[in-house]
Parts: sequence; C-alpha cells; structure tokens
Amino acid sequence: MENHTPSVERGQIEQGKILKENKFGETLQNIGFERAKQWIENIGIELSEQDLKIIEKISFENIDIEDPENQCHLDILASLFQSKKGNKNIHRIMSELEINSEVIEKIAIEKMKLEDISLEMGTRRNVDHVEIGLKDKVYSFTVSIDRRPLEETGRSESLEEAKVLAQLSKKHIKALQRYFGSSKINRKGKRGVIFKEYLSGYVLENFTALIGTEYEKEKKDLLSKIALSCGEMIGEFYKETKSLPQDLHGLNIIINEEEEEIISRLCDVSGLAYGPREILHELSFLFEEFRHFESNIIKGFTKATSPEIFRELLLSLKDLLEEKTKEKKLSSGNRKILELIEKL
Repeated sequence: MENHTPSVERGQIEQGKILKENKFGETLQNIGFERAKQWIENIGIELSEQDLKIIEKISFENIDIEDPENQCHLDILASLFQSKKGNKNIHRIMSELEINSEVIEKIAIEKMKLEDISLEMGTRRNVDHVEIGLKDKVYSFTVSIDRRPLEETGRSESLEEAKVLAQLSKKHIKALQRYFGSSKINRKGKRGVIFKEYLSGYVLENFTALIGTEYEKEKKDLLSKIALSCGEMIGEFYKETKSLPQDLHGLNIIINEEEEEIISRLCDVSGLAYGPREILHELSFLFEEFRHFESNIIKGFTKATSPEIFRELLLSLKDLLEEKTKEKKLSSGNRKILELIEKL
C-alpha cells in the first residue's frame, strides 16, 4: 500500500507495522521443519498429517526466527493448531472467513505466511498478520499473543479483549474487528491469544503526528476528514453501547484512506469506559490527539448519534470538570470539553 503521508519520527506505520525492508521470509523447511514441529508438539499439541501439510507451506516475514526474542511467533503458529471442542483453531478461523469446508478437509492451501506487525513501541502484545493463499484468493487475519504470562501480570489483555469483542459481537458496530476466538498457550506460563480480522490501513498516529508540523497545512483537508471519520466511529460506538472504548489513542485506531470515503476502525478494544470519569478520559485523549481539529470529531459524533445525545453526554461530564477545575487538574482535552459545555 502506498503511503500518502510523509515519514514521521517513528517511521511509516501500517496497522502496527513499521515499514522496513523484508530481511527474512525463510520457509519453515529452511529454518528446520522438524524444529517447528517439535516446538508445537512440546506444548502438548498433537499434529495430524493434514496439519503437517499446512506447516510445510508456511513462511515467516519480517521475523528472524533464530532470535530467541522472536520465538513467540512459533507460539502464535502453535496456537493455530490447538483444538477447542474437537475443532482446530485454524479450521474454525477458515470457516469464519467463509472458506469452503471441502477446502479445509483437502488442505488445498498453496501458501501460508506469518508477518510480524507488532508496533515495537512498548506494546504488551506481539501481533502477526497471517495470510492463507488458495489458488484463486488470499485470506487474512491477525493473531495477537501476550508478551508476558498471566502469572506475572495477573491479567491478559488478549483474553480481556476477547471478552469485550464476544460481548459486542451481536451488536452492529462497523468500527469493531471481527472476532474469531481466543486461546491460551502454556509455555513458561500461560499467555492469552486472540484471533481477529486483519484491518488494512495505517494507524491514526501516522496522520496526527503531522499536526503542528510543516505538513499540516498541506494535509489539512485529509486531517479534517479523518477527524470527522473518527467522530462518526466513536459516535456509533457510543450509540450502541453507551460507552467508549478504552485507550482511545492514535495507535489503537486504523485509518483506511483508499476507499471512496475514509474509514476509521478500532484495532484494540480491551475494555469499555462507562462512567463520567472514564468517558472524559477517553474523549480527552481523542481531542488531544487531534488538537485544533476537534470540531470535526464533534460533527462526526453528532452525525452518528444526534446533537441531543452529544449534549446529554457533555452535561454528564460537567460536575467532574468543575471538580477538576477547582483542583487545577485540567488537561488540554478537558479544557476543550469544558469550553463546549460553557457554550451550551
């Protein structure tokens, strides 16, 4: 995908991927098919002849599998062959992707690729983009795995997100990724794994990083449209759930600008913000991300809901903001929201 924005300090980012040269891409047979097979079986997973045929066709991209820190990608591979109620995760995901059941039985897979798209910016999870290539089509999904075991952290972001997505899956929220299930890998402790839809595009921060730079004027129209799209996204989310997603910042939102209209979607929803304090925190996050483009967020929100719903939401934050004013704890996002309330 061509990047329409200039490089920013962190590099060009595509769904959590810093775009760089593909130095690897060796097949599993090149790095040792038996080693990969043994790794999976040592976790306690039984591999069928069909499973082995799939593994033979797998390659890794942007992953140096010889690096001990990259062994989590072998765990991601292993998670695809775990069984739940007698059904392998990979088969269940393929069914969700509407791949014909006969294809699954015959394993008519020509290639399969795992590509590291982790942010490499202190994220608490590793994320792989998985592609399954058939003769006439390529199917994509993502697999995320916790970097640290449950025994160390006391929580699993992957499994917490799985609960949220399972809870919201019956609602019609376009911004959400499709949820394909979850699992646990037990190697040196239990770590959560989640399987989700792959979203093409760039993380929001790749665009908002331009605000306040020499490129802002040139990209003003694009930034305005993105702010409007993000406003519509959270407006739709709030209308359906009476909450906002937690951690509503530039690395958890994917922007696809190649469609007829700009599409904003969420790539990490590990919790929901319900109360005034939590909602204020998330709304302020987004206002601070866009700075002086926040009026377009408001337009998008009211377009997806109504002016009355937005007014009601703002008024629910009034007491909390007055309290913060007295304590002199207003963030720049808080001030923007308070200004809006004062205009009501």
